[in-house]
Amino acid sequence: MKLLHEIRFTKALVLCSKAALLLPLLISSIASAQERIGYVTFRPGNWDIYQSASGQAQPTRLTDDPALDYDAVVSPDGRWLVFSSERDGTARLYVSDLSRPGKPRRLFASEAFEDQPAISANGKWIAFVSTRDGNADIFIAPFRPTQRQALRKAKNLTNDPGADLRPAFSPDCKSIAFCSDRATPVLRLPAFGFRKGDVYRMDLDGKNLRRLTNDRNWNGSPTWSADGRTIYYYSATVPDSQTLNKAPSSRIWRIDADGKDARPVTPPNEFALSPASMLNGRVAYASTTGDLTSTGPAGKPHFIIKSISPDGTDERKEVEVPNNSCMGPAINPRSGAIVFHGDGPEPAGVPPTTFFDHGSWLVGNRATRVALPDRRIDIYAFRGTSVAIRPLTNEVARMEQDSDSTTHLQISDVTGAHRRDVHVWRPDDPASAQIFTAIDWSNDGNWLCVTQGRTFGGPNTLADVVKVHPDGSDFQILSKGAVGNNGFGMFTGDGKRIVFRSGRTGHYNVFLMNADGSAARDLTPDTHRSNFPAISPRGDEIAFCSDRDGFPLMGVPQKTYQIYTMKINLNGTLEPPVQRTHGPAQNAHLHYSPDGRWLVFTSESGGINDEEPLIRSVIFAAQPYGEIFAMRLADGKVVRLTQNKWEDGTPTWVGPVR
Repeated sequence: MKLLHEIRFTKALVLCSKAALLLPLLISSIASAQERIGYVTFRPGNWDIYQSASGQAQPTRLTDDPALDYDAVVSPDGRWLVFSSERDGTARLYVSDLSRPGKPRRLFASEAFEDQPAISANGKWIAFVSTRDGNADIFIAPFRPTQRQALRKAKNLTNDPGADLRPAFSPDCKSIAFCSDRATPVLRLPAFGFRKGDVYRMDLDGKNLRRLTNDRNWNGSPTWSADGRTIYYYSATVPDSQTLNKAPSSRIWRIDADGKDARPVTPPNEFALSPASMLNGRVAYASTTGDLTSTGPAGKPHFIIKSISPDGTDERKEVEVPNNSCMGPAINPRSGAIVFHGDGPEPAGVPPTTFFDHGSWLVGNRATRVALPDRRIDIYAFRGTSVAIRPLTNEVARMEQDSDSTTHLQISDVTGAHRRDVHVWRPDDPASAQIFTAIDWSNDGNWLCVTQGRTFGGPNTLADVVKVHPDGSDFQILSKGAVGNNGFGMFTGDGKRIVFRSGRTGHYNVFLMNADGSAARDLTPDTHRSNFPAISPRGDEIAFCSDRDGFPLMGVPQKTYQIYTMKINLNGTLEPPVQRTHGPAQNAHLHYSPDGRWLVFTSESGGINDEEPLIRSVIFAAQPYGEIFAMRLADGKVVRLTQNKWEDGTPTWVGPVR
């Protein structure tokens, strides 16, 4: 029943979101008359598609856009390259004519996420993953590379509230193998939510569903042998509360097409993903021996492409590019060449981020425009850990950390250019290496409120709410003397008060204080864990996350977070909290719209859009909170603002540039 409740909640919320989501429009100018939302995203930098023939010394780059291009396949005749690209702000399918170099074209007219294409051996069909109907499902449509089709005409083959991913056609074009997490609930650990996937098989019309794997591992990315008798897949360990910090493992396995006789193919001493059947009967896959336990870019693994015989012998190196990972191999059915994605060149003149080792700070160097029922908003995605758009101006405050743990509170324009330090925490400062998030501007843009200390520590871990002018003057520790974890401060619209989270009572509670740090008042005096507070522009309502009605986490007394609002009366008394979200999905990071009518927040209610082991091998988090949503407070209407397979968080919402 718990799993069914989770599935129904997720489907209902995401379907509500989809109904209000309009096609994001790319804007060419950074300055805008629209309201603005900025958020941080954990995603790689520029990826491009490459092709390497047997024995080729240097792969040929097939795409050259500064956005992420990945998950490419080649049509059976070798002419058409189909791949996913985020050049329009959301992953969409594009097609290129390999016989006539030119600009790639959109394959479908849609407003939804599109990824993981597969083309049938007879060239008649294309299967892919899309969120068209609310979450990640597998769709099928005629393969028509010379025309743009309407996504609404594609057939949803899975139509399940779980995530259905990575379709693969059988050689006889009668079956599709795929991965799904539909049968397993989220493994709720204190820091992240893990899922478990298995390999399934269905007929071309979506009927006759069969589950082929069922064990403790994540089994994904199936591919068929040429004779259709065998399905290859990877099997990766799923962390639990005892193994979260241990190095994961993943091997390529094979199983009979009827689900019998599963056995490993690759050796246990390497991390193997993404199998692809080669024309010579061998199996290609992405392989690394890099550090997959790192929580930052320093341990980013280096992938190469290897191949192995079906019986697990004669392992060979197929493609290796110095200083560039080779991921997601696919085979050109005509030539046998290996197609894959890897790092592309950095765009010229675009300031990079220091938190990630590749990619511009502002994703795509532009915003996307999304429509809510009553307004349009420009949305900016920033690589990094913390950002807040400055009201009235074209600037942002941001945190950057050097390799020696020197932490900079900086101001720049939205592209990351023209940076200047506001405050610097040196390596010998105990707070320096622990400042990750929680930046807020006063409504007039004259003050910054940040957290100094370990933001995600326990209630007794030392952290303070501080404020400072944008020029670095008048640095004040507002919670000094209040021992505990004080953070996530946010100004009222008039700048006279600050709401924040504090552990000074031994529990996480929401407090309100004057902007000079005086008269701190506990607004949630109970033993529940309350966090991520926000205050309405007029100061008459508090929004916060709490685990008081959440779902259990493993190994700790806390539960998942739900969103609540609480009215503040004119005489200062409080109305009882009103629960705004329901169900087991994790929610966090709240911010009011400038008029107080909407809340923007982060939620995992949209599920996942790709296999977790694939994402965690390049970025350390696979959507534990997920995507950015907005909620209209008057009626609870929820709109999904982002659709991708990366972790998005800490949104801020301000008015237009003046």
